[in-house]
Amino acid sequence: HTGITAYYGGSLVENNEVFGNGRGIYVYSAVARGNQVYDNLDAGIAADYSTVEGNRSYDNARGIAAGIQNVVRNNVVYDNRVVGIDVTSSQNPYGSSDEGITNNTVYQLTGDAIRITNASNTYLRNNILRVAAGGYAINVADNSQVGFDSDYNLFWLQGGALARWGGVAYTTRSDWYYEVGQDSHSQVGDPDLTDLDGADDVLGWSGASTGAAAVVQDDGDAGVTTGSSCRWSGCSNGSSMSRWRCMDWLSQ
Repeated sequence: HTGITAYYGGSLVENNEVFGNGRGIYVYSAVARGNQVYDNLDAGIAADYSTVEGNRSYDNARGIAAGIQNVVRNNVVYDNRVVGIDVTSSQNPYGSSDEGITNNTVYQLTGDAIRITNASNTYLRNNILRVAAGGYAINVADNSQVGFDSDYNLFWLQGGALARWGGVAYTTRSDWYYEVGQDSHSQVGDPDLTDLDGADDVLGWSGASTGAAAVVQDDGDAGVTTGSSCRWSGCSNGSSMSRWRCMDWLSQ
């Protein structure tokens, strides 16, 4: 099931926290903006004919699944299990840095940063792409080379390769540029991001316990009240399942 689904009519999915679904958010001819999406079995955000901007998508199988003709920009995508941004269909032949797949930060511990299959006219600009051993910053399938255009990116290679094209792995930007003609103005290096894993030293989401549980027992004392609190983790147009996350509470 999908946590939030939005279709047509200028629909906007904004500033939600979405987790624990098969797929976090799906938009079709709509906008997904400013959401925090994590711990979903497949894609954190999936889109067709849509704009996906300013989101954080992490600890899913795929961070963002870009189907047909999307704008994907200004997102932070990290620690997804298979791929950061998965481009799976043809895109518009974009010609400016305001469109296409632009200004995203993709940080992968495993798998590829951007994977492109069954697509054409994929436009990449101004992305930070980090990959580890076994991953590619850009992985272009043979059937996705038509109209591919990539430049002004920063490749952060921590054991991974810069690109895969025509079945060949390119480990240096010079080989990638002189043999394929892409990323003439891009760079390879460390972007010097500050405190990647935050104050808790955990990159992304973790279900691990942070310590022993505190047990509060209602033994009939005066002044004790009980109840429950709930948090909405999804909504739908009737075609997908919605969920409340609830927790019982007791106070004294």
